[in-house]
Amino acid sequence: MSNYKAAIFDLDGTLINTLESLAYSMGNTLKSLGLKDIPKEKCREFIGSGARLFIERSLEWAGDKDLSLIEKAEKEYFKIFDVYCTYKLEAYQGITALLEKCKEDGMKLAVFSNKPHNMSIKSVESVFGNGTFDFILGQQDGKARKPHPDGIYEILETLEVDIKDAIFIGDSEIDMQTGHNAKIKTVGVTWGFRSVEDLMKENPETLVNSTEELSEILFTL
Repeated sequence: MSNYKAAIFDLDGTLINTLESLAYSMGNTLKSLGLKDIPKEKCREFIGSGARLFIERSLEWAGDKDLSLIEKAEKEYFKIFDVYCTYKLEAYQGITALLEKCKEDGMKLAVFSNKPHNMSIKSVESVFGNGTFDFILGQQDGKARKPHPDGIYEILETLEVDIKDAIFIGDSEIDMQTGHNAKIKTVGVTWGFRSVEDLMKENPETLVNSTEELSEILFTL
């Protein structure tokens, strides 16, 4: 039996390994501007705070220190990423089975991501199909992104679930900050894009190393 009525998941690094798609899109963006390609591991450091900051950090790393190319880069990146946002996506081990168990138990499921909204939907549905999640919320103009808690509140209002009956799961410092700001039960996962040391800086309430450990939190043994 589930301990919660709703589970809200971060996307990149929590549900799906999206590093290949992000690095491929950014690499091609930089090359189109005459800049050097970017290693995947460097992309791992730069993601999590939304597309604009990802682009800015990548440009600075590639040598555009004053961000003179930011407008061109942003336009090019979104054009490329719109095509390749589902490139080599892969659900993390055990995630699909865990989501199925949640659905079977009547738990409502949502995604809250700093990835652009339409691309969040594309990514989720390409891996898990249409209908696994009751609500998907990505970055949109006019809406605050994580770590602001408004997205958590919007999701819970849409799902008609009280915050005390919900849990938020993510892999980054931004996610831990979001959980603190929203005052929602929050779990950090260690299989994503950030190290345990990075997560510990935000004093996470709970960390798990596997979907089995996460399942123990979500369900009464």
